[in-house]
Formats: sequence, C-alpha cells, structure tokens
Amino acid sequence: MKRNSTAVPIALLLLLLATKIFSQVPDMAHGAAGTLYFRHFTKEDGLPSDVVRWVTQDASGYIWIATDNGLARYDGHSMKVFNHNPEDPFSLSDNMVLTIFESHDSLLWVGTNNGFSIYDPVLDVFTNYYPFASHKHQFPAVEVHYFFEDTDGSIWIATSNGLAHFDRKSDRITWMLQADEKSLPGESLLSWVYQVDAHPRNKDQIVASTQGGILFIDKKTHSVVMEPEKDAGHRPASQSLFFDGDSVLWTGEWGTGLKKLNLVTMEWEIFTTSEKDLLTILFIERKNDEELWLATVGEGLVVFNKETRTFRAYPKSDTNPRSLLSNYLQCNILIDKNGNLWVGGKEGLNFLDNAYRSFQRQVLPYGIETIRSIFRAESEDMLYLGTDSRHNIIFKDVKTGDWGFIKDSEGVKPNARIYSIFRDHKGVIWATSLRNHLLYLDPASQSLRVFHDGDNQFISFNDTTTFLREIVEDQNHNLWISAPRYGLIRIDKDRKTVRYLQHDPGDPGSLFKSRFYNDLMVDPKNRLWIGSYDGFGVYDIEAERFITEFPNGLKNLGIRDQTVQGFASDSLGRIWACIAGKGLLRITEVEDEISFKLFHTVHGLNDPNVSRIAQDLNHNFWIINEGLLFFNPYTEQFNAFDKRNGLHELKSHDDRIFIDWEDNIYLTGTGAYESQNISALNVSKNIINLIIEDIEVNGERIIQLGPGRHNASFILKPSERNVRLRFTAICFQDADRIQYEYQLLGYDDQKSITTAPGMANYTNLPPGKYRFVVKAAHRGLWFDQEAGVEFTIKPFFYQTAWFYIAAFLVGLLIIFGVFRYRVSRIRSQEKIKSDFEKKIAEVEMQSLRAQMNPHFIFNSLNSINTFILKNKTEAASDYLNKFARLIRAVLNNAKHKLVCLEDELDALKIYLELEQLRFDNRFDFSIKTDKFLDTNRVYVPPLLLQPYVENAVWHGLLHKETRGKIEVSAQKNGQHIIFKIQDNGVGRKKAAEFKSQFTPENKSVGMSITADRIAIIKSLYSSDAKISITDLHDHHHQPAGTKITIMLPLITTI
Repeated sequence: MKRNSTAVPIALLLLLLATKIFSQVPDMAHGAAGTLYFRHFTKEDGLPSDVVRWVTQDASGYIWIATDNGLARYDGHSMKVFNHNPEDPFSLSDNMVLTIFESHDSLLWVGTNNGFSIYDPVLDVFTNYYPFASHKHQFPAVEVHYFFEDTDGSIWIATSNGLAHFDRKSDRITWMLQADEKSLPGESLLSWVYQVDAHPRNKDQIVASTQGGILFIDKKTHSVVMEPEKDAGHRPASQSLFFDGDSVLWTGEWGTGLKKLNLVTMEWEIFTTSEKDLLTILFIERKNDEELWLATVGEGLVVFNKETRTFRAYPKSDTNPRSLLSNYLQCNILIDKNGNLWVGGKEGLNFLDNAYRSFQRQVLPYGIETIRSIFRAESEDMLYLGTDSRHNIIFKDVKTGDWGFIKDSEGVKPNARIYSIFRDHKGVIWATSLRNHLLYLDPASQSLRVFHDGDNQFISFNDTTTFLREIVEDQNHNLWISAPRYGLIRIDKDRKTVRYLQHDPGDPGSLFKSRFYNDLMVDPKNRLWIGSYDGFGVYDIEAERFITEFPNGLKNLGIRDQTVQGFASDSLGRIWACIAGKGLLRITEVEDEISFKLFHTVHGLNDPNVSRIAQDLNHNFWIINEGLLFFNPYTEQFNAFDKRNGLHELKSHDDRIFIDWEDNIYLTGTGAYESQNISALNVSKNIINLIIEDIEVNGERIIQLGPGRHNASFILKPSERNVRLRFTAICFQDADRIQYEYQLLGYDDQKSITTAPGMANYTNLPPGKYRFVVKAAHRGLWFDQEAGVEFTIKPFFYQTAWFYIAAFLVGLLIIFGVFRYRVSRIRSQEKIKSDFEKKIAEVEMQSLRAQMNPHFIFNSLNSINTFILKNKTEAASDYLNKFARLIRAVLNNAKHKLVCLEDELDALKIYLELEQLRFDNRFDFSIKTDKFLDTNRVYVPPLLLQPYVENAVWHGLLHKETRGKIEVSAQKNGQHIIFKIQDNGVGRKKAAEFKSQFTPENKSVGMSITADRIAIIKSLYSSDAKISITDLHDHHHQPAGTKITIMLPLITTI
C-alpha cells in the first residue's frame, strides 16, 4: 500500500488529540408514532430477483434496481429487465448486480460481482469491463461496490480488492489499496472498499469506507493521508458514509452503532441503544434537518433523531401487511425526485407510500356512528360535530384532544339529527335539525335550545316539526334556511321576523317547484343560490325576485331536472355548482352575457357524480364524489383522492366536507371522521418525467430516444412508412391513473386520448414531415411539459415536388406545342400524314423482307443442318433457339412503328450471336450504351441498325484473314441519340472486289430502305436525323474498317 510518509505523523498527532465519546441512548422505540406504509415489489411484480442490493434514479426519472439476478428499470408501469447473455457481447457483464450510478453524461455505471458495465441508453448497449473483455477493457474479477464521479469527470470505483481511479480522458485505470498474499491483515481489510465520496473540507482528498475503517486519500498521489479510526482497539468495518454539511461525517458499521465524526475537531461519537444490542447500519440517508434514515440488519428501517438522540424502528410487522418485506436491508436508501423513499432487502423492494392513509381517522366517542356536520369557528380550538345520536352536538378541543357534548335544554329532543352547524355575524351558533326545528347554542347556559321567533313560535311551515337542512347568512345579516319538502325560510336580522317562501303554481314569480330543496349559498352580489333535486334557482335578495336566466340557460344546454347539492364562488366572481351525475358546472357572467362550462371526465374529472364542495385558503375547491376531489378553478386541473392515496373509506353524496380557518379539511364518515391539513396532502403533480422511449419502424428497426435526443429529428426512407412510438409518463403513485393525450402533427386532425400503456401506431404514412407530441395527466393534473419528436419520411423520386413541377411543365409545353403545331399546319397535316403513312407502311414491309432475306434464312438453316450432321446437337439446339428468338423479335418489333431501345439492342445481339456461331466465332462484338441513357424509356424504329451490322459482317469481316471485331454503341447527345457501328474489316474498297461472291443487291436494298426511314423520321419529328459512313485507315494508310454514324432524335414517348 502506498502511503504519504509526511502525512502519517500529522494524522497520528490529530488522532492523539481526538476524543472518542460513547453515547448510549434509550432503548429503541418500535412502531406506533406515524405508522409507515410501504408498497412492495417482488419477482411477481417483474423484478428478476427478490434480493435487492441497490436502487437509484437517473436524470430521466427511471428507477434502476440492482438484484442478484439482473438489472431492472422501472417507470411506474412495468419493469424492463437486463441480463447477462453469453452470446451477446453487448449485454450485462454479470447477473449479480451490486451498485448503480449515473454519470454526468447520462451513462449508467453498473457494478457487478465480476467487474462492471457501462450502459448507453441511446444505443441500448453495455460496454463491459471484466476479466474476459478485450485488453482495453480488462478488469479484475472483483466485486464492484460503489462509483463516485469526481469534478474532472473521472470515476472512483470501490471494489472488494482495492480502489480504482478511472481517468476517462486517457481511458486509464489506476489502482490503490490492493491486497495480495504478501499483504498484512490490516492492509487486507483496507482493500475491501465499500463507498467513496469527496471530502467536504478538502477538495484534494476523498474519503473511503472500508472493512478496516475510514480512510482519507490524496487524489493526486493516491496515498492514504489519514486513518481516523486507527487508534481503535479493532478496525471496524465502515459500511456507509453520509456527510451532514461540511463538518460532520456519519458512518454506519457492523455491530458498532451509528458513529459521528466531527471533521473540525476529529472527535468521534457513537450512538447505540445499548451495549448488548449494537446496531449494524449499512446505509444512511437524510430524512429532514433533525432526522436520519438508517438501513439496518435486523431492525429494518430506523429513524435517528439528532436532537433527542433517539432511535425509532419501523421493522417488518405481522399486524401491518404494508410494513417492510424484510428487516435485513442490505440496500441503500433512495429519496427520489418527488421525495419518495425506496429501500431494498432480502425479500424485495420497499416503496414508502406517504399518500396511503395520509388522512387521519378520528374515531367518534360515546358510541356515535353517524355525524352529518362539522364546524369550527374562526380563531377557536373547539370543533363541533352534529350527530344522529342522543348527544346532538359533540365537540373536541383540537389542541388537547379532549371530547365533550353540548347539553340539551328543555324542548330539545335526543336524536334530533343535526344536519348543519353555522355561526352568524354575532357569533351565535345555529343548528338545523331533521326532527327538532331550528336550534341554537345558548352561550349563557352552554346548552342547545329551540329557536322561537318574535311571536314565540318555533320555525315550521305547519304546526308540526319541519325538516330543516342548510342555513346561511346574507350580506344584510338575514338567515336563510332550506326546508327540503316545503321551500325556504328567511329570518330577518332582528331574529324576530320570519318569512316563508314556497312554490305557488299561480305565481310565476314564486319559488321554483321541486321535490326537495337542499343546498344554499350567498354569492358576492348578495344573491341566494338554491339547489334542489330538480335543478337550481337564484334569488336576488335586494330586488326580492327570482332570476330565471341562469336555470333557463342551463336547460338550453340540455341539462334538466338534475340534483344540485353544492355551490361555491371563486375570486373571479364565477359560480360553481355540483350537478349529480353530470359533473362540475362553471357559470361566468360578463356584463349581460352568461356562459356555462361543464367539466366532465374528458376534462380530467374522475367521476361526474359530484355533491359537496368547499374552498380552501388558496381558493382551490375540494369536492366530494366517490372519494375526494381537489380542483384548481384557475388552472382547471383535478386531483383525486381515494383509499389508495389518503382516505380510509370512500365517500358518498350523503357525506359532508368542511375546511376551517387553519386550512384543515374534515370529512364525515361512519363511526369516525377524517381530517388533515391541506398542506400535508399531495396535490402537486406526481409525474416525474414524460418520455418518448423509442420509435419502431416497419416492425423491425428501433430508434432509441435516450437522454438528450428528445425533440430531435429523424429521417426515414421512403419505404419506412409504418411507425410505432412508445412513450411513458414516469410516475410512482397510482400510475394506472395516467392519461395520455397525443397527436401526430401533419397527419392527425384531432388529439387522441388513452389510459392504456403509452403507444401510438401509424401505418402507411405518406411522405412528409411530422411532429409527434404527447402530454400526460395524473389524477387530472397535467404535467407541465410535453414530449415531442420529429421525423421526416422521404418521398420516392416520383413523389417529389420537382418531379411534379417538371411533369407539369413538360405537359404544358407539349400542350402548347401541339396547339401551335395544329394551328399552323392543320390544313396540310392530313395530306402529309396520309403520304407518310403509305410510305412508312411500304418501307416497313420492304424492311422486313430485306432483313429477313432468303439468303439469311437459308444460311441459318444450313448452319443448323451442318451442326446436326456433325452430331453437334447442343450447338444446333443453341443456334436453333437463338434463331427462333430472333425471328420472334423481328416479327414482334415489325408490328410497331417504334420500339424501346432495349428491345432493339436485344434483337441485334441475338443476330450477332447467330452470325458469330455460323462463322465459327471469327469475330467478336460489343454493344454499349451511355449510362445517362434509359434504354427502357427511349424509342427507335424497329430493325434500324441490323442492315448496317449485317453489311459489316458480310462485307467487312467475312474476307478478313485475322479475327474481326464489331463495336455498336448508343450515346445520348442533348436531344439526340448517336449510334455508331464500327468494324475492323477490309474496308469498302476491298469489299467491292468480292461483291461477285455475295448477294449485294439484297444488302443494298436493306440499307436503302433504312435511309428512307431515317428521312421520314427527320420530317416527322422536325429534327436532325442523318447517316454518315467513314472509312478507317491504320497508320500505314491501309484500310482498317468502316464506321457508320446514325443520328436520330431522342424519342421518349410513343
């Protein structure tokens, strides 16, 4: 081991000055205060193994889980597992994964039982550093426990045999603390490194935890400069490091407890529960300013309070099925971006579900089962609850937790069924009753009394008890009470005069008709809103008349006779109403215009069966439906709460809601009520990130969209028209409540909405530029960022704009030319056309006869006969096949005025092959075309070249003593095509001397006809068309052959 000789004496001096303090704290508390509820992940949930050793979160938000049988990535919806594949060099190096770390460049470093791997999420490949890798990537067969990235981008790697420093710029690994067979026992312990981190007070040092204790290491010299625990009687195995600011280091060790090192005084302090029960702490994490989370062996998850110096354990519990899976937590503690805690163990992964039962459930005293109302007066600590029991109103001191009940005075019956509790501007507390008239709380006697008006009469529409429900006070301090089966009751501010409002069929200005009147609200304009089973009404208190515009406008929207149970108004003066089964209604008034908007499931409302509504101190709404619904009326975003994320029981339209002056929310229930301060409820977005993971093209090619590639642009081939995009909203709370909204801009006319796993399929997309965008909402709250990716499908050449433009222009040009031509020569055209057609027909027939002259046919058949007589059956068969092909080609081509150049040259080739066979291969030939010439799109008269080629064979090459050669070429030259037929024969002069031995008459006739045809072409196409014949000579000026050049117009259409 390399050591700094000058640093060690200094370290020893500091250690001599250091003081070790052993603090025994009270025995550990278990359970009780603040029960923790966990969600569990095991192999049944997609983990490759139940043994979890590390968990981390990358910059994109994914949770990565190291297990004993592979690596898993979790997005809140599903697990993606990575395993070692011996046949895939780009797979994970080993299945036992011990640690995971993400570097600044979004690469994932995976420590295994056999070296480490670096995962590139863009390429979806692993680069392995282990014993079986190439020389460049070789790494010892050691366990890799931890990665730490230094400020220069280099990586420190803690292993089971030493600490490695990976300089990524030079791709070089330097080792220190390695042990071998010559190492002393203490040095062997120091070689087993668990963690490494930066020294918060010295930028030139790092701190490492080892089996031999804590080490301070110089980064430049790679030498140990201090061993703070060297003076101990033994070398404790320091498992974990946690820096608390720049002055305190907490360490967890095997069987030692929690240790604290003051980095200024270098004093140690040990915290444990008792000397007999020393804690084994494997990992430490911050909980808050006063507390630490501890992952232990045997005690599960433990919280240490730094102020009180006490431990509280949250172990696995048989009575709490949502406690830890195991008390053996050999995994680190992760606090993710949303503040959620993750910790693994021997039986799976635990996720601390802070939302589960986040409401506090308070059991009712006195055996009470039902409460219908909750009220707490402003600036008071007394909470009043109206019941159905013999104690009509009970109360609780929210500070002390003490319960009591209000005494009933004479005339107040038990089981009065208190429905609503309300305090007026004078501080008088009123209570409506379903069985006992209107009641109030007498402050003098602190008892509940029946209210009597100025005539000493109780409140009733008749002489019997009237069913009373809601009570409110208007701006003139009059009380308004709903009597469900009768109408409304108004008690003037003097509390003596009472007025009863009912529906009168003969008076259109009376109260609207309903089977049941319920909720009441006074808006900022001093108007009374009245809910019922048959819609709602509005009463202008100042004008003392009913306003029909609001309910009539709602009927015009098709909403009639719906139950309205709750009203609220926001700071913008808009009215909100809960319409059972239809959703949440917003009513907006702008001058004399009234507009409505109904919020339903398409707007993020999870259930349209809304009932009660209350407003918190931030002017947000809380609404009862099947659970509890948070709604921001300004951003129009919802967030739902139910038994999965806060409530102990579901709610119904019979339940009530109340929010007090301290922003505590109360909900009625069966045998209990639920409450919580709104600040403790998670109403923010739970989506961590929205990611388009990849694009699958034609079901084969996959384009990975890793970090930094979103909003990128991709080019697809013309044939790549089928696209599948996979996207995910990373969310770890109720991920099944994710809703996606996506659209392919440039293709989709409307947005698509889905709650299924994020996937969008598009088939047979036309060429063009597209942008795919997707948004996500969780429980109605939309994530504030959308994900998008652009791609372009290139068109085939014939689908390009320039091709269409060119075709259009050519078409216009042709039309214009035809028009001009027909206008200028319409009178002479018919005669010219008639003359030429006759001559063309005659020439074509003569051409056919000339090409297929009897000499050629006779000689060909004779050649076949000769092959047969000489028993050359294969040669005869080959010759006969080619002869048949030639006859067929000549006959087919002769039917058309023009044939494509490809067919003409094919026929010429067959002819030359026949002549080559017949003359015992005494000559060679070649046919070449210009690379810019499309032989399938260029047309020529049929059998145009054959007479000249035949003349070259018979007159040029037949009498040549040496081997002959014919070269035929076709070349594009502007709007013309140039044919060249060149032979190395005896020349025209020498050939004339042998003409008596051949039949030159037929040959000359064929060439003459061809000349006539070229002249006709020149006239028809008004273009240059000509033939030239050139005698060739060698350097001795002796005849060396003949070259024939034919120029024709370039014809591309028939």
